[in-house]
Amino acid sequence: MACLKEKESMVSESRVAEPKVREIMSENRDTPLEELKAENRRLMEENERLKRKYEEYQRVHMPREGLYKNIHVSLKTMDRIIVVLYILLGIVLAFVMIAGWR
Repeated sequence: MACLKEKESMVSESRVAEPKVREIMSENRDTPLEELKAENRRLMEENERLKRKYEEYQRVHMPREGLYKNIHVSLKTMDRIIVVLYILLGIVLAFVMIAGWR
């Protein structure tokens, strides 16, 4: 779900950036080739960094979003509920072990 929103925002940003690209291209006709190559390298590195960040986001958040898509609470709230349930399970197991020793 968030993945789709992020993709939509990326598409809308590219539509907004297209006129800016044309403007920059017209301004850069007089810039030296080395400066353009350096800018291209910087942009490619930034692109790779953003791709890695997005892949990390998908790896961490997407499986949980798939599990929780039918329950309408935030991921943070669902994670807290799961932690509380594990704590309660631990308490119950501790009581069972104590009662079993007597």
